Amino acid sequence: MTYPPENRTDRRRKQRFPLHRELRYRLLQPEAQDRAGIGTVINASSAGIAFDCDRALPVLAQIEISMSWPVPLEDACPLRLVARGRVVRCEGNSVACTIDRFEFRTQARRHDPAGGAFAAEGAGSKTAACAA
Repeated sequence: MTYPPENRTDRRRKQRFPLHRELRYRLLQPEAQDRAGIGTVINASSAGIAFDCDRALPVLAQIEISMSWPVPLEDACPLRLVARGRVVRCEGNSVACTIDRFEFRTQARRHDPAGGAFAAEGAGSKTAACAA
């Protein structure tokens, strides 16, 4: 199969978007040691996420990731993307994983006394209220 010149080195089917967000991950295999960790998202698409993390991860491992979403719901409610997939590539501490299932969750908000604004904290539930 021949690809157009701009796709010869990158045969991904989905467009990747650069992001710089903190990410938390958890390996879903019970036998995995040190199952949880943190990282930084490099880029994401509707099919996968590339990120740097604190250690090498086993290829084909089932993984759950959680990251803050850059756009709030209705310009007011902070969101988190929670996704499950599998590790498809690991080169050093750079990891790529698929997104097989995902959901957006609202984040709890707390009042920030320094700025008088509300700030997101932690991964809230899907039913958390976002009223100020």
